[in-house]
Amino acid sequence: MQPFNAKLLRSLRLSALLFFMLSACVSAQNTPAPTPEARSAGSAPYQKALEIYSKRQNFPPKILNGVDAHYADFPWQVALVRADIPDNFYGHFCGGVLIGDGWVVTAAHCVDAGMTGGMLRVVVGTDRLQGDSLREEVEDHIAIPDDYDATNFRQDLALLRLKTARPHARISMLTSAEDTLTAPDPPNITALGWGYLYEWGLKSNQLKQISLALPTLDECKKTYKERISADMFCAGKSANGKDACKGDSGGAAVVKSADGSPRLAGLISWGLGCGKAKRYGVYARVSTFQQWIRQEQQKQLTTNAAQ
Repeated sequence: MQPFNAKLLRSLRLSALLFFMLSACVSAQNTPAPTPEARSAGSAPYQKALEIYSKRQNFPPKILNGVDAHYADFPWQVALVRADIPDNFYGHFCGGVLIGDGWVVTAAHCVDAGMTGGMLRVVVGTDRLQGDSLREEVEDHIAIPDDYDATNFRQDLALLRLKTARPHARISMLTSAEDTLTAPDPPNITALGWGYLYEWGLKSNQLKQISLALPTLDECKKTYKERISADMFCAGKSANGKDACKGDSGGAAVVKSADGSPRLAGLISWGLGCGKAKRYGVYARVSTFQQWIRQEQQKQLTTNAAQ
C-alpha cells in the first residue's frame, strides 16, 4: 500500500500544480489592461489625453471625412499638449491659434478647472504632432472671461501668453464689421485640428481640415434652442457627414476676407457627438471677444511692466 500512496500523492500534487497554472493563465487573459488615470488637476480634455488609447475599442467607428492640412497653408494653428508628456501625440488635448507674437487663443473649456500655464506646452511650427516642432512654455496666468459658463460653453475662449514672444506666423481675427456668420447667406468655414478621426477616439498625427457650410441662426437654434447665445455660431450639415470632434476644441474656424486672406472667425467649442445627423458643431464667435482680448492683453503687459 505504501508505494501506491506515494504515487497517488505525487499525482495529486501534479494535478494541483497544473490546475493552478491553468487558472493563472485564464485569469491573465480575462484581466483588462489597466486604464491610465489622470495625475493632476485640469480641464476635461487635459485629463482625457491620458485615456485615449484605453478607450479606442469601446465605440463603433465613424469617420469624419477631414483631409490633410499643411503648415504652409495654416502656420498659425497650434496644438496644446500636456507638459508632463514628452510625446506630443499622446500629450495633445486641444488646439489653439496664434493671433500675435506670443499670444494664443483657445477654448476656455480646454484650460479651465484651475489649470495654469505650467501644466501645458504650445506646439508651434508643424502640421504633424510627431515631427519637427517647437514646444513653447506658457505664462502661468490663463485669462478666461468672467462670464464663462462651463455647463453651457458660453464665453468659451481663453487667452494664453507664451513666455517667449517669438515672431511666429499669426492670423487676423474677423472683425464685427466683417462678421456675416449668421447672415441669410453666410460663407463656408474651414475648421482645423488634430482631433479624433472617429467618434470612438483614434486621433490624427497629421493636421486635418474640413470645409463646412453654415446653417442659418434659426436652423441652429432649432437643434440646440436656448443653448445658442450671441457668442456662438453653428457649422456643418443636417445629415451625417463632416464635423470637428473631440481633441479639436480650441482649433481654428477660418473664413476668407474680401481680399482672399484668411480671417479667424471662430474656435471649435462643442457639439452633441461628432458628425451626427441634425447635430451641428458649435463654435465660439471670435468677433464678440475682440474687446475683451485687447483689454486682457493690455492688462497683462501693464502688469509685467510693473514687475
